[in-house]
Amino acid sequence: MSIVHAAASVSTISLGTAAYADHADASSPSRVAQSALTDIVYCNRSALRAGAAVSYVEPSDNRFWTRGWVILEPGECRTMASTPNLTFYAYAETFDGSNVSWQGTHSLCVVWPTIFSIRVDGTTCAPGQETKPFLPIQATGPGPHIWTLDPVPQR
Repeated sequence: MSIVHAAASVSTISLGTAAYADHADASSPSRVAQSALTDIVYCNRSALRAGAAVSYVEPSDNRFWTRGWVILEPGECRTMASTPNLTFYAYAETFDGSNVSWQGTHSLCVVWPTIFSIRVDGTTCAPGQETKPFLPIQATGPGPHIWTLDPVPQR
């Protein structure tokens, strides 16, 4: 069986104050603190159901914080994480046996196929973990940053 590596695209959007509609005062401390965060959003534009994972390093901690598997239905967008770090790592794959993945070349540890949330100090995975090839992404600034799982090319 062949493995298809599908395309993924990245974009940064600005939602202005509408993104924080739950805060009545845009100058409130909670609004100011939130505005310094990168909101990592994944959008599944493929026709396939995908499991997604995200990883990033908190500025105050040198360890990778990795979590997954969030199920993304076709057409669905989900906020995966919020972090002050502008660099994050993205990975997604199908669970239906079609062997389609949206990936890069940066190996990070995951727990497969269970929902997980782990912190990793180095490149060696703990027992029960394995590596997946994440795509490094650099956001251009705080606010929503969207990683899109593009449609799979026809075979």
